[in-house]
Amino acid sequence: SKWGVYMAYALLILVSMIRFDIGADYENHATMFMNRAQTLNHGVLRLVDYLKPEPLIYLFIFLFKDLDYCYVYVFGVISLISVVLMYKVLDYYKIHTLGILMYIVSFTLFQTWDWARQGMALSFFLFSLRYVEARNPWKYLLCIFFAIISHYSAFLLVPMYWIHRYAPQHRLTSIVICSALFGMFCLVEVGLFSSLHERLV
Repeated sequence: SKWGVYMAYALLILVSMIRFDIGADYENHATMFMNRAQTLNHGVLRLVDYLKPEPLIYLFIFLFKDLDYCYVYVFGVISLISVVLMYKVLDYYKIHTLGILMYIVSFTLFQTWDWARQGMALSFFLFSLRYVEARNPWKYLLCIFFAIISHYSAFLLVPMYWIHRYAPQHRLTSIVICSALFGMFCLVEVGLFSSLHERLV
């Protein structure tokens, strides 16, 4: 029933919001959130803070910076948004039971607890797929924009709309796509992305 579905998602939201110290990155996230909150509390919010990657996360930190253990509330909001978006995705495809089962059995739920920012970005991306089907690139890009300001790596998802819409039908297109993917792999291997991230964060 519809109420049963609502209760299932409400339980997922509740458990996700009250979880504590789950995942290898939980402590790193908590430390980062607390350090950012302390920085904001020691002066006026600087524009440069919002020029860095993931301003949506910084906005959540700013909203809760005056509360004790502000990182708990930041985790809570991220979890709320992620689960609500997942509900919208599964509701769109009418696969609530199977979807929730796979969401848990595949450990995707627990991975989003560990990788909070990436999990929210992934949720925005999954939500955007309806606009790929509807051939609406602007709404797709809007969703990807929210994914990017949740986690900067979502920038790589920008061309996915056109890759899907215009699947490679000849050799040249296939070569270009494969070369681009190989080039990205090489950049990762030489540590360019890691170096850029260290400079931005």
